[in-house]
Amino acid sequence: MVPGDVLSPAPRVRSRVGIHVDPVDLTTDEGVAFVKSFVWADQTWRLDLLDRAVDAFRADPPRIVRGNLVDELPGVLARRDDEALMLVWQIAVFGYLTADERREARDSLAHAGAEGPVALVEASRPADGADDYYGLRIQVWPGGERVELAHGDWHGAWLDWLGAAAR
Repeated sequence: MVPGDVLSPAPRVRSRVGIHVDPVDLTTDEGVAFVKSFVWADQTWRLDLLDRAVDAFRADPPRIVRGNLVDELPGVLARRDDEALMLVWQIAVFGYLTADERREARDSLAHAGAEGPVALVEASRPADGADDYYGLRIQVWPGGERVELAHGDWHGAWLDWLGAAAR
């Protein structure tokens, strides 16, 4: 469980940008049906979450950049507001990149973080090496310290907050 005090502050989101090599158009019924086809039919709770996410997307769509993450990330980072923390969220894409591409993406983040505040929140293999959940980590620049904050289900069914124990 995540403590309520962690979730109580409502961050001010100034903008949202997604990068994808071939984004699905969630403004169309065909696009939504395609995305839903990846959800196991017996997991109705995930279909409900997806419906709510699509509604939120359609109500206030983010800017979507079509292209390769490694190529597009430096430009997205360069356009950020240096007076605000830019949060980069990745839960799966790094797993589809080569080791060199992952290193290049991390180098882009570190370079940008040397010029202004940047945070990377990511899901990856947990520090304890377990194979049945992921580790949720945050890395903040300047500084670049990487801390595992939680363990979670692959598809969001649960999240166990590690809190101070993670540090």
